[in-house]
Amino acid sequence: MIEFALQNGQSPNCIKDGISPLHSAAWSGHEACAKVLLAHGAEVNIGGVQTARSGSISDLTSKPSPSPIGFTPLHLASLYGHTSIVRLLLDHGAYTSLPDRNGFTSASLAQWNGHTGIAELLNIWAATNANDPFTDSPKVSKDNLASS
Repeated sequence: MIEFALQNGQSPNCIKDGISPLHSAAWSGHEACAKVLLAHGAEVNIGGVQTARSGSISDLTSKPSPSPIGFTPLHLASLYGHTSIVRLLLDHGAYTSLPDRNGFTSASLAQWNGHTGIAELLNIWAATNANDPFTDSPKVSKDNLASS
């Protein structure tokens, strides 16, 4: 159904009730849906799209913010313990250091909900991945984290 909608012009970044399809896939643990959405250009840090919709030039050049519900897809996958989706989002450039609207990072949310493996993965990734513009560390290979 998702592929049909995307092939017929539906945007992978459409917003309904403050969430995108990638938010829904991350929240509910649907890895296959997340893969399809990302393959069709879904914005992995969808909060940045929401910031751009404000119409402010300064918002476009500043740090992305979470969606109106307060979370990026990575926040949701981390919060609900969906390790495979966390890895998928990281591989597609998700920002680990971006806080939710309450100031919590994805690693904090994972730790708080007992998903210590995800929290550890995110902390390692954040400390060593130059893909996140808010960290200054060298990039780590996803292969180095395979055992995490």
